[in-house]
Amino acid sequence: MGDSVPLHNTHLRKVFVDTSAFYALVCETDRVHAAALAIHEHLKRDAAQLLTTNYVFLESVSLIQKRHGVDRTKQFGDFVSKHVEVMWITASQHRAAWDYWKQRGMRELSLVDCSCIAVMRECGIQRVFGFDDQFRTAGFTVLDVPPVPDRAAERRGSYRAEHAKRR
Repeated sequence: MGDSVPLHNTHLRKVFVDTSAFYALVCETDRVHAAALAIHEHLKRDAAQLLTTNYVFLESVSLIQKRHGVDRTKQFGDFVSKHVEVMWITASQHRAAWDYWKQRGMRELSLVDCSCIAVMRECGIQRVFGFDDQFRTAGFTVLDVPPVPDRAAERRGSYRAEHAKRR
């Protein structure tokens, strides 16, 4: 089973990027938009090599175009062409994805996700920038952001500790 690993504890090289991460980066109202931005910043700082597939690119373009229009989709495509290596799915990877999908028989598991799993296994990629549980279930490491410290709670705690010492 895969794990969620805080970025600051992980030396990153190759990271697979899923549609869920791309969409969260583009859509300011997405529930994980802030997390996606933070993860992306960490990946840039760590000079990670971002990889995806032509299937994920196609799925992302379709989703962004439908929900946000052509201009936002063009911006997304320009971003990917500059910052992400797009790997083309081979016939054998497509067959492996189809076999995996048929074997699992789960409504929430898409053929595109299965193609990602097939490519990551074949290429030895272990880390995923995405928000779908299917990758963790398939044994990959899904990146997440270290929790942001609650400074107010820390101050309240030290205030209480100081006052307890005085009593």
